Amino acid sequence: MTLSTTSTTFAPTFGGKKKKVADAVPDQLNELNEFISKQKPGLVRRKVKVHRAGKEFEREQWVRPEESEAIKVSHKDMFNDFMKIDYNRLVTEKKSKKVKRVIENIHEHLNQDRAKNMDKFSKGRGYFMIDSWVEGAVFKIVGLRMLVAEMRGEEISKEMVKSLMDSVSDKPTPDKTVEAAMSIGKISYMEPEDWDHPEKGASTNKSKQVIKDEHEYAVKKTKELFGDEITVYRGIYGKPAQVIRDALDKSDEIELDSFPLSSYSQDPIAAFAFVHDKRDKVVIQRKIKADDVQFAWYSNPAMLSYMPEQKEVVISPKENKFIIKKSDVIWR
Repeated sequence: MTLSTTSTTFAPTFGGKKKKVADAVPDQLNELNEFISKQKPGLVRRKVKVHRAGKEFEREQWVRPEESEAIKVSHKDMFNDFMKIDYNRLVTEKKSKKVKRVIENIHEHLNQDRAKNMDKFSKGRGYFMIDSWVEGAVFKIVGLRMLVAEMRGEEISKEMVKSLMDSVSDKPTPDKTVEAAMSIGKISYMEPEDWDHPEKGASTNKSKQVIKDEHEYAVKKTKELFGDEITVYRGIYGKPAQVIRDALDKSDEIELDSFPLSSYSQDPIAAFAFVHDKRDKVVIQRKIKADDVQFAWYSNPAMLSYMPEQKEVVISPKENKFIIKKSDVIWR
């Protein structure tokens, strides 16, 4: 059975800035904690020491055993410190001195490490390209997806772009808006001197090289911090969620379409918080190969500039399909 769902995880990748969750939802959060604890392979609660107002106390957070060990053996203490900060605290205290210091340390490390592993052009252009994703710049996101698809020898059709835009809109997207998104999106990644000749296409080569460099660096950091694969989570709502639920009621597993560049989180609570107030919703989990990570909060500093609590990982698998089993749905 093949299904298609285009709902984004944390924020509409089209039509404006990302959804901001002002607070966690305590009652439903407790339900989710109970639900997750029963899953196999299950998450475990890890106690973390927290200092606040001159006092030290312990709090707990969910992690997978293998990921907990991967973080412990990592020599990058700053990434370990960030992973220890739970979703609620990142939402409510992101501007506090202690949280800001952790994020600033990661920014500083990434800026220095990227300079060693990327040329100056890719390092700078890569930041601004990913910043457009973080800010939800509609045309640039369409263009970025088109560019990645082109690099893979594929093509994103007008119908696919329309379905993606419709999935985050209350009403159908006009054809002219879709066409404008595709046209302006592609031009966005050409060199300024070639904007008058978009039909040439060769002027996107520099942007393609930046995407390639960003991918190589993201894979390197993923393996360095977490190993050959990581577990990620995605919140889906609306009609796509209903389709997934109905299909899994009839079958133990389903096949879904995978689009170039899809947002996930390393924190199940972040995925849940995105959809908690929606009528139809599911939260799924997947194991992702390190080689499929395109960019992430731990590879590009722009990813932590707006909503660090998302712990966002953007993937672009080579396969256009993936399997979801009933056990992969951790909330419905």
